[in-house]
Amino acid sequence: MAVRYSTGQLSSLLAKIKLDQTLAFVDIYAGAQPSSSDNPQTGTLLATVTLESDGVTGLTFDDPVGAMMGIPAGVNWGFTGLAAGTAGSFRLRTAIDTNVQSETELRIDGSIGTSSGDMILSNVQIAVGAPGSIDAFNITLS
Repeated sequence: MAVRYSTGQLSSLLAKIKLDQTLAFVDIYAGAQPSSSDNPQTGTLLATVTLESDGVTGLTFDDPVGAMMGIPAGVNWGFTGLAAGTAGSFRLRTAIDTNVQSETELRIDGSIGTSSGDMILSNVQIAVGAPGSIDAFNITLS
């Protein structure tokens, strides 16, 4: 038998993730995500996503709806390219995460694409100094 969670339980878990990741950042990297979120990222850091692309303000999530939560309506999660490359993975991290091997840091890693992936960008080619924004980003539990 498989363990199954009710929608209410999944929503409760997402509410905890929302709290843990309040004012967090999303780092966009070239290359594939690490084999574990406990591992440091190894690809080139291409950009850091902030609220309204201001470079300093951490992100917030919308309230969970069922087993999913994402970017609040009317809010822009954006970035300015730090290095040139093809976006391949991201790390959602707290502001104090130092990107070292850790089993205690609060992190979520995922893939990036233009039509499929855990995070959707309209263009995965990032250039130094070029602006960009996140088209879609949802955390879904099942």
